[in-house]
Amino acid sequence: MRRRKPPHTSMRELTETEDCQAPERDSLNAKHILPGLRSRANPKGKSFAGIELRRYKGANCRTLDKTMARRSLAKESETIRQKLDGRAIVLVGLMGAGKTTVGRRLAERLDVPFVDADYEIEQAAGKTIPEIFHDHGEPYFREGERKVIARLLGAGPQVLATGGGAFMNEETRQNVRSGGISIWLRADLPLLMKRVRK
Repeated sequence: MRRRKPPHTSMRELTETEDCQAPERDSLNAKHILPGLRSRANPKGKSFAGIELRRYKGANCRTLDKTMARRSLAKESETIRQKLDGRAIVLVGLMGAGKTTVGRRLAERLDVPFVDADYEIEQAAGKTIPEIFHDHGEPYFREGERKVIARLLGAGPQVLATGGGAFMNEETRQNVRSGGISIWLRADLPLLMKRVRK
């Protein structure tokens, strides 16, 4: 005997499919329907973002999963942008920790610009970082780095990847503290060495 289709909801266009017609009685926790995302379900796991979750059979129900995931991510991203209140997310860590890779993905997820401080320094100086070190020395580079990061922090919400030694400068630390939220990316030394040697 064919079971009845679930009642129409605000996502009627997704639940009114022939393959999505057999809801099981057990509710599904958010961490199961949206793998890899932090669960926002209530303690009993009965709802997610105000929507009761049920397990539907059929390939077309993957559309429902993906749509709910997109809506959840969009809502979470908007919440994070609001809490930033004009500040930047500043990624710090040693060379090879993944600041650029993680930063690009995070910026895309939050729908904010990604800025690489090293690239901005090279653009401002008209030289590569190795050339700056060779021609002028590290103190000159660090001073330029400090100025560039201070300027970038005033540009509003963004994900800013800093150079490996940028956070050693006390003034830069103060600027990040007042104009951003710093996140330290840590990796084991063998992994850092493997990445840097590539």
